[in-house]
Amino acid sequence: MLTLVLNAIGLGVGLTVTALFGFLAERFLDFTVTVKFPPSFDVLNHVEKGGGGRQLALLERVLFFGSLWTGRYEVAAGWLAFKVAAKWASW
Repeated sequence: MLTLVLNAIGLGVGLTVTALFGFLAERFLDFTVTVKFPPSFDVLNHVEKGGGGRQLALLERVLFFGSLWTGRYEVAAGWLAFKVAAKWASW
């Protein structure tokens, strides 16, 4: 019973720390990345809004935390391999 409680506390603390680091990373990137596109790219401004990046970042944080928590590192490696394969043609 005590092990179950300790695991639940550890899981809660781990997810909280993961969310905090994600929040801090988001603020850091908002503050430091200041890319200005030329005026010819103004027609694409609406594409950047609501593109799903925040949802994907949340999914990735939970996925990586879960894979590290359970010791299933191949899940994280598989996700990174999938991301590389998905972008391969555009590079």
